Amino acid sequence: MKFDPSQHVVLINGREIKDWTKDADAISLVFNAAAGENVMGVSGKGVFISDPDRSATLTIKMLQHSPDNKFLNDLQNIQRNDMKNFKAMSLEIRDLINQDVASAANGYFTDIPGFVRGVGHNTTQWVMVFQQANIKLEGGV
Repeated sequence: MKFDPSQHVVLINGREIKDWTKDADAISLVFNAAAGENVMGVSGKGVFISDPDRSATLTIKMLQHSPDNKFLNDLQNIQRNDMKNFKAMSLEIRDLINQDVASAANGYFTDIPGFVRGVGHNTTQWVMVFQQANIKLEGGV
């Protein structure tokens, strides 16, 4: 198998976000609910109940002085200060080598990044929730 983090494209509202950290989880899109639940009765028979919740949480860890932080901070400020005119975010993630794809719609910021400075380089972490997400994993090369 082959993997190269520089061969990933992350688009938020059509703009490429590319200054993430080297962390193993620098980009993480995780569904917020299980696919469903198996409910068992006293008779030993059960029923699987599918959960229609397709929401997901995106976490991106960015380099401290990335211009992408300004872009995301400007979007977040619109959401916080002018919700009426805030347009929900879209997301697309592509692995250009293995052809894995993730997409999401109707995104909103949930966590507000802090201001952390010190002797070392710090990470700026952005967390967004999307109301509808899809992940398509391929076989890899």
